[in-house]
Amino acid sequence: MRPFIVLFLILISIQLSLSTRGVSPQDAQHYKEGPFTCRDGSETIDFHRVNDDYCDCKDGSDEPGTSACSPLGSFYCKNKGHKNEILLSSRVNDGICDCCDGSDEYVSEQCANTCLERGAAARKVLQEKIEKHKEGSKARERHQTESVRKIQEKREELSSHQEKLKNLEESLKKEKEKKDSLKEDKKLLEKLIKKDADETDRKTKEILREIEEAKKSKELSSREEQQDNKEAEKSSLDESDADADVDLDTEEGSPSTFDDEDNSAVSDADDLDEEDDDKDEDEDEDEEDEHEVEVAPETPTAFKETPEVSDDDLETFRSRLQKEGVDPQKYLDDIKQVDDKWRDLDKEKRDLDRKIKDLSDALNVDFGRNNEYFHLFDNQYSYESNGYTYKLHPFSKVTQGHVNLGKWEEWIQTKEGLAMHYTNGEKCWGGPNRETTVSLVCGPEERILKVEEPNRCLYTMVFETSAVCDRKIAEEDLSIFEESQDIY
Repeated sequence: MRPFIVLFLILISIQLSLSTRGVSPQDAQHYKEGPFTCRDGSETIDFHRVNDDYCDCKDGSDEPGTSACSPLGSFYCKNKGHKNEILLSSRVNDGICDCCDGSDEYVSEQCANTCLERGAAARKVLQEKIEKHKEGSKARERHQTESVRKIQEKREELSSHQEKLKNLEESLKKEKEKKDSLKEDKKLLEKLIKKDADETDRKTKEILREIEEAKKSKELSSREEQQDNKEAEKSSLDESDADADVDLDTEEGSPSTFDDEDNSAVSDADDLDEEDDDKDEDEDEDEEDEHEVEVAPETPTAFKETPEVSDDDLETFRSRLQKEGVDPQKYLDDIKQVDDKWRDLDKEKRDLDRKIKDLSDALNVDFGRNNEYFHLFDNQYSYESNGYTYKLHPFSKVTQGHVNLGKWEEWIQTKEGLAMHYTNGEKCWGGPNRETTVSLVCGPEERILKVEEPNRCLYTMVFETSAVCDRKIAEEDLSIFEESQDIY
């Protein structure tokens, strides 16, 4: 009788074990000996119909260990020695080893139990992760301490600039009032100085013209005197030749011959005189060219014309300056110094406005709850891949060589975790504007690990930084992992 009872208990235990195959510890309370009620309450069945490879419940809860209710049911892998997991019931007895303990392929029993090996490997990865988070957390704390100091410095710098700007605006206002009050005098001075300069130029040109005319008159008188002397010599020579001709005619009685010769001689003499005259004229022209004074062109003045100012206004203004003993040019130079000072103050104000804007923009960036990302600001990180140089300028932009892959937009949450989103980069040829998503992973130093372009003009970057390191998170992951194992 006793052996029969033992056998009966064994059979009941086996039946119960088969009925609870694929049931998680959290749901075990619903799978006890006795009538079974479907989890959705739609039906109550005998317990032996649980895991009988026939789907009775509409929610598939009566077949946790078979694929009969696929795709509704789920199968729990115990995976002793490693992390347990839950599969879709359609993967039970499909010929593929999904559970490391092989429990999902119990019909064929062809899957070896690899849970201890996989558990050890997973634990090693988690231990390495903890060490990395430990080291990264120390760097993060250093950066945060430094960030607090730098942020305070930027706030103080901003406050100083704002106070300086306030004083500068007051000075600039006074200088502008002074500049505007001298505006009319400056206009009159420029006109007056231009008028005097023009008058000086006119007188200089007149003197040069008189000198040139006197020189030309003297040269002309000299040429006329030379010409008179030549004509006198020629007349004397002609009279002497005439007397000689009379004597020859008397003696030889052949006037025709001598007349021809005399005419030829006279003609030759005339030709010589004409050549001399031409030569003299050429020489005179050369002398004129040599002595001609080149008058320099009028130097363009830098002053602007102000036709609305009359000569009477200028003379009245001149009289005022003379009465006050003021030199016009010195007065104009003083006014220009006022203009220059105002211009310098205006440039200083614009530079200060830019610094204030940059500081305000920096202090308004979301650097994290504890400013853990501040140390990335104003830095850049490079990465070489396939002949391209990628650069990340946190909170500014991402580039590929000279191509802009996106400008800082916002923080976003992805399936990998927190990420930086850069949008509105350079437009692709016939496509969208480039944009980049930068995923952050824990590491003791800041560096780019990987850059990809999974879709056209849409880039992904993995960036290692201590800013996301948290030792507590890593330790919690290990704790959860160990709690999921039945051997602990």
